[in-house]
Amino acid sequence: MSVYTFIRHLDYTRPNITPQFRPNPQEQEFVERTNSALFYASVIAVVLAILLGLIFTNSLLKPLSNLNTAIGKMGKGELLQEVSKTSDDELGEVIEGFNQMSNALATANARREQLTADIAHELRSPLTVINGYLEALQDGVLDPTPERIEIIQQEVSQLNRLISDLRTLALADTGQLEIIKDKVNLQTIFNHLLNAYELIIASKNLDLSFTSEKQLTYIYADEGRILQVLSNLITNAIRHTNEGGKIMINASKKQNGTEIEVKDTCEGIPKEDLDLVFERFYRADPSRQTSSGQSGLGLSIVKALIKAHGGKVDVKSEIGKGSTFSVFLPYQ
Repeated sequence: MSVYTFIRHLDYTRPNITPQFRPNPQEQEFVERTNSALFYASVIAVVLAILLGLIFTNSLLKPLSNLNTAIGKMGKGELLQEVSKTSDDELGEVIEGFNQMSNALATANARREQLTADIAHELRSPLTVINGYLEALQDGVLDPTPERIEIIQQEVSQLNRLISDLRTLALADTGQLEIIKDKVNLQTIFNHLLNAYELIIASKNLDLSFTSEKQLTYIYADEGRILQVLSNLITNAIRHTNEGGKIMINASKKQNGTEIEVKDTCEGIPKEDLDLVFERFYRADPSRQTSSGQSGLGLSIVKALIKAHGGKVDVKSEIGKGSTFSVFLPYQ
């Protein structure tokens, strides 16, 4: 037997003895403390996880709950709702969009209610006059003189104008306003307006003038609608310009279109009212009534008709220095 074989034989026949580890008291105490620390750390970690989960859930669910409550109130008719935005994430964007929608709906609803009240008022005024005269004539209190018949006819005409204006705006709102564009001679329009307003201009001692750039002869528009636009603007200027004032209409070429300006020397429009003058039935002076035969919708119709042409209308004014209404019409 070789030495190598003998050593291997000893290796396999040696009993397998594993020594036992017996920690001393200090080591045992260290192990117990470590186990306790790990146990308490685990408990604290679980508690913190639960608390953080509750906080996160609350931060997520509370805005959703507030949003749901606000939606419920809107469903009951309380359109103006404001939900607090607590973050800038996707939920925050949803809440911000909801607040904007709520504000827009509330504003639109308030305008609708105001419009309904204004229409009722505008209809009530001439109807009251007509009804009063007819009852007096029927009871024999008044004689049917030509002057009284003429007053009734004027009030009927006022009603017809109001209904026509409302119909025009309704068609514009639904996109059904018919606009037939063609080449329109500017001088023809100016001559028509000058003849139409000659008497009223003379009665108020006003100066009405029309000018245009030499090379500008035609515009591309619906002739009847443009006459209506300019008539409304001139009527508005006449109503607010004092005796001896001036109203100047000027047409000029601009990039991609034509601009027509209606300038006057009226008292001017307050700065805070400039953005509102095209609102329906809006009056800078609430005490002013439409006693001059106007429906109170003239500037609203101007805006609607120009928008239907694909153009835009603007106003600039300064107290004591007059106002300028600008109408832009794009080329074909």
